[in-house]
Amino acid sequence: MPESVLRPALIFFWLPIFISIVLIGSLPVCAEQSANTAGSAGDATSVELSKGYKIGYFVDKPSGSSGSKTVLAVWYPASADSLCTKCEYVLGENRVETELALTAKAAAGKFPLVLYAHGAAGCGLSSFFLCEALARKGYVVVAPDFSDPCFASRIDRAVETGKEETREIWAFIHKLIDEGLGEEAGQGRKQYAYRPKQLLYALKRADKMNRCRQSLLYRHIDLKNVGVVGHSFGAWTGLLVSGAEPRFFRRGRIDAVVSLSGPVNERVFTVASKNDLALLGCPVMYQYGDSEKLFKNRQDRKLLYLPSNEPKALACIKGANHFTFSCGSGKEFGIAGDYLAKSPAREAITRLTIAFLDRYLKASASDDSKPLKLDGGEAVSSLELADKLRH
Repeated sequence: MPESVLRPALIFFWLPIFISIVLIGSLPVCAEQSANTAGSAGDATSVELSKGYKIGYFVDKPSGSSGSKTVLAVWYPASADSLCTKCEYVLGENRVETELALTAKAAAGKFPLVLYAHGAAGCGLSSFFLCEALARKGYVVVAPDFSDPCFASRIDRAVETGKEETREIWAFIHKLIDEGLGEEAGQGRKQYAYRPKQLLYALKRADKMNRCRQSLLYRHIDLKNVGVVGHSFGAWTGLLVSGAEPRFFRRGRIDAVVSLSGPVNERVFTVASKNDLALLGCPVMYQYGDSEKLFKNRQDRKLLYLPSNEPKALACIKGANHFTFSCGSGKEFGIAGDYLAKSPAREAITRLTIAFLDRYLKASASDDSKPLKLDGGEAVSSLELADKLRH
């Protein structure tokens, strides 16, 4: 679940944690305007993902009167005349170059909203390559830092993890594995209820940004089309908000959800009912990797896809492990665009996620009768979908 700690070490099938290097810590460090850092030349598809709007970015910090301490990272389509600045995502000892139009004017129009939910002990920047691509393709992305009891990275500041912090992270992970998302999944719904609540806070903040004249996103967010993308513990969080936990669900609030390498067992989604996934109020896509070494037989089809109502999709990503759905160790590439241009698995994850969200957040009523088309490509081991009923 954490997408950042000291030197990468695999932990569990749904726990993206690295116990030696702080993957993501602070705001992108900005310098002078740079040349293009979209990444090395890749295949036609990855090049296509690098095209689109300039990427606007800012951090939303709560005021003292709000009663919340949740910090949000916000990516959005910026206007064509925005000045892009060379920045760096701080990933522990490593830094990854990117280009962002910081606090820039938004592009004309209204854009669907996507809430990104990170894994345990990570932060809102953990899958920056996916969040950037979504903004580039016409989405506003809002990602909170969840207040997990321990964490290895934060959006707005660097985090150091020594031996004691590492022990705390491990204790948190073992508790999740053994209790909160397993044998005591019911108690976990109560203990970790802060996560869906903070994701709903992000939705509330997006609504305020859309209504506030002083906001960069004033009247630029299409709140009638809202999606959720969650990784690992964040996938659990996103599914609960999308209907799997009635306490956090209101029909019409979430219109599509994408679960990336989320928890899989026979207890985690049998708390509110015998089959909580049948309670989902929107289309759902599940993605997982065929190289998730610590849980080779994930049973995503049996325990996630089949219990869900249509519309639904299931994709297995070739060569992907649990951490491929985040930025990994941060050592892999020095340029943000290379996470797509040089990583076929991440390119496939991004492409499938955007195609699914485009279908349910952007398609017009005239598209209802047309079948959902998802291009699996060579980086997808298997792909299954059912789209008979449009919600």
